[in-house]
Amino acid sequence: MVTRKNKSIKEVSRANPQLLGFPTASLARHIPVLLDSGFTIVVVGQQGLPPRVTRSVTQVISPGVNLEPTTRECHANVVACLALRQEQAYQTGKVVLTMGFAAIDVSTGQSWAFEGVDSTDTSHAVEEAVRLLKSFDPREILLVAEDAQKWSARLQLGARTVHHSATFSDDVNRVVFQNTFLATLFPDTGNAESPGTHRARDEGPGVGRLREHPRLRARS
Repeated sequence: MVTRKNKSIKEVSRANPQLLGFPTASLARHIPVLLDSGFTIVVVGQQGLPPRVTRSVTQVISPGVNLEPTTRECHANVVACLALRQEQAYQTGKVVLTMGFAAIDVSTGQSWAFEGVDSTDTSHAVEEAVRLLKSFDPREILLVAEDAQKWSARLQLGARTVHHSATFSDDVNRVVFQNTFLATLFPDTGNAESPGTHRARDEGPGVGRLREHPRLRARS
């Protein structure tokens, strides 16, 4: 359905743009079509009665977080984050490719986390990432890597919905950041230095603490 912001004015301009849409009653029918095409749907609802009407975002539906039974095929609602980064190995001093992968099924809340690093096999981290992507088959991926477009092809991401980011933060290696992060998730045991947490010798300052946190380990 095509219309204009002000239908009484025939001229199309920035102030009177063309609008394309469909009745909200038909939203359920259009959701699978839009999601299968890789779009994220933002629903803006109207609240109040004229003339005092306000509009605000009431729902965001993306391929990985759609919980409505409207898709034509049965998919697990898995959202994943894959991070690839060149780092210097602690023991050898060589620059190696490290891989971190986390996934969550938003339907059940079950989550997983994995990590990998190149050693003698320079393609190990990439092959492990490809294996995890095929195993979990996430519908939506956050790819954190420099030159993410290059990695998209090498990782065989296909037609999945992929969000790219080239930003890495060293804050995750700081205990203050870890404590704040964990305390938000688990107020009762939200300390990166809680009993039972430790860092392996070949890991970064904070990786081991986060991975071995007792509450996080129980949820993986």
